[in-house]
Amino acid sequence: MKKNIRNTVFFLLLMVGFSSCVSQWLNNYPEDQIVLAKYWKSAADVDATVTACYRYMVNNDYMLRLFYWGELRSDNVVLNSASTDETNLWNMNIMTSNTITQWNAFYKVINYCNTVLYYAPQAKENDANFKEFEYQAYLSEALTIRAYSYFQLVRTFGNVPLVVNPSKDDSQDFNVPQNTERQILDQIISDLQLAETYARDTWPTIAQTKGRVTKNAVRALLADVYLWDQQYANCIVKCNDVINDNNNKVELMEPAYLFNKVFYDGNSSESIFELNFSTSGMLNTMTSDMYGNDVKGQSANVKASSSIYAAYNATTDLRCSSFMCYKKAAVSYFIFKYEGQSFSRDINNNGYNYTYRSASSTANWILYRLSDIYLMKAEALAESSSPEDLHQAVILVNKTYARANTNLSDNTVDSLNYMSYSTTSAVRKLVLEERRREFAFEGKRWFDLLRMTRKEGTTANAAQYLIPAYTDQALITEKLSQPGAWYLPINQTQISIDTLLHQNSYYSAIFGTN
Repeated sequence: MKKNIRNTVFFLLLMVGFSSCVSQWLNNYPEDQIVLAKYWKSAADVDATVTACYRYMVNNDYMLRLFYWGELRSDNVVLNSASTDETNLWNMNIMTSNTITQWNAFYKVINYCNTVLYYAPQAKENDANFKEFEYQAYLSEALTIRAYSYFQLVRTFGNVPLVVNPSKDDSQDFNVPQNTERQILDQIISDLQLAETYARDTWPTIAQTKGRVTKNAVRALLADVYLWDQQYANCIVKCNDVINDNNNKVELMEPAYLFNKVFYDGNSSESIFELNFSTSGMLNTMTSDMYGNDVKGQSANVKASSSIYAAYNATTDLRCSSFMCYKKAAVSYFIFKYEGQSFSRDINNNGYNYTYRSASSTANWILYRLSDIYLMKAEALAESSSPEDLHQAVILVNKTYARANTNLSDNTVDSLNYMSYSTTSAVRKLVLEERRREFAFEGKRWFDLLRMTRKEGTTANAAQYLIPAYTDQALITEKLSQPGAWYLPINQTQISIDTLLHQNSYYSAIFGTN
């Protein structure tokens, strides 16, 4: 892992666009003898480095893996003009040389967060005007971004190295062993509990409140971690904290504004935490690369599967017509969410006209919004045998379902026929299906299915969603029957660099040990 995290501090200032005089200052020191103490003098230095944490989250390498790891192998997408590595991942022909398994981008972000946490106290000591609440908020941001990055890693690979100190110079030993999932989850939970204490309720602007870490962003991530870790009571508590927070109130958008306000404009009233892009700064090229955009001249690497289209009531569910567009010439459903600008009904052919974003337009990437809170709470409630809890879970599912199906009243719980969902297994399935409809193409589906396998102690039921997409169903059935196949292998380049890493057992049985 030496090549992944070494020298990142050397580039810390340069990469976030400091002035030429700062670059000149850096050149006064050999890269393996950097005197970091010369930099950490003020609150502005901490702010700039926290900004770098976000800057490298929106880097294309990081963004692509949010899609690859959370969506590409799911039943939501099929291949269109994918690369070889993308094709192999989708086909579950996953080699240890596949570049999609590289985790460099995540450890780069983690190292920036570690740098903030390690050196910010020094800046606080040097700057008498560095206010305590600002200092604590910066630390909360670094803790949360690091926790989110580790959460993606642990759900994708299982055991990964847990690094909590920054890379300072070349004299360090960069051979780091993997930690267990339990150790990593404990670190994530501990970090987020601390972050929640000191995170800000809001920031000065709407874009900052939605695009930077707040208490609700911490709570949403913590609820997600608790759900993964099967701490259902704690998950419900964190969801309730978001729902009941009057300091930073979030509300579902009205149906007519679901697409335009949430996915085109961004930073909507229901958003809790999203990665902000801008035409004057970082563009989101991941969504146009993956989903395509005719106006930008980008062909789609993937398109929507027929099964995700069938998951909606095409006649009543607004999400069906706004998240996907049907191209008759290609006899295919293409993903419109994020790269779309507007759509309208075409009365003449009983279809829709779709307008894509302009070449200079860019989409924010949503990590958490209120519908996620409702459905995480519903999933946690579904694990109860209490009829009251199951009923409440159905009510929560209905909030997003009825919002999208405008022929239903938002208060009509029985629009989902509650009596049909009176058992844990029935409500589990209901929540899973609604999460698929609500969060299609948002990088969540694979982890939802993997969470299902962990909960049920078997891969059989989750695999049934995936198998129909494949020609050789017997081979895919065999692969998906192995819990280890649901995770990715450690990239061979990483193992070659870090001699303490070992290959995940499922892949070491196939390719041999490192």
